[in-house]
Amino acid sequence: IYYLQSNPRYPNPLNPDEMEFLIEEYRSVKGDRAVELLVGFRINLLEAEKYYRLSKKSYRADLHRYGVNCKNEEYLNESIRDTRTSIAKINEMLENLTVLKNDYPEEFSILGISDEWVGKMQAETEDFEAEIRYKLDLWNQFCSQKATQPTE
Repeated sequence: IYYLQSNPRYPNPLNPDEMEFLIEEYRSVKGDRAVELLVGFRINLLEAEKYYRLSKKSYRADLHRYGVNCKNEEYLNESIRDTRTSIAKINEMLENLTVLKNDYPEEFSILGISDEWVGKMQAETEDFEAEIRYKLDLWNQFCSQKATQPTE
């Protein structure tokens, strides 16, 4: 737990190339169940951010800003897949936090996370789902072939 306290991730911003290194570093941390939950929280938070950034890597998948080009289905599907992975990681992160808060309140308090922050993260998943629905609806409105809906 001392390691996690002395190497905080949130709210410090990271460059994308630092994320994978930090994820591997966190995976090397071993400890009791509370430490596993803390590490799981940090890893899932980083991976959620990583996959959300990946979902935005190509302008070709941003239908709102750049319009619909039916030739860009591959980019759309990749963006949706990455957004869904980000949602899954947020949900795993929230699950870790819930167990940590209920079973290890002292260790949870180390994180300094408010209920408001947790609520915002829950709302993020709803926003991401709405973003996916928007993209699919807009795509399907203009392209004769229905976009595939990649799974996680």
